[in-house]
Amino acid sequence: MGVELFWKVFIMLFVFPVVISLYAAAVHFLGAFIVRISPRWLVRIFAIKLWTTEFDKGRAVNRIALQAEDKLNKRFDR
Repeated sequence: MGVELFWKVFIMLFVFPVVISLYAAAVHFLGAFIVRISPRWLVRIFAIKLWTTEFDKGRAVNRIALQAEDKLNKRFDR
């Protein structure tokens, strides 16, 4: 009984804090790495993504305009 309690207390007081601090250090390191590379790569990636979405929006607007023009032409052809 005393040995089981010892291991539970040992895990609670020593193992959990070490695991949590290692996890926090890993998250901090990853965040610092992302912030460090962000001016070069992340901005380019997001710029390409935004450019492609704007391009798709432009195509959609052109398609709607062509459909409206076709409807007008059909009305005037009658």
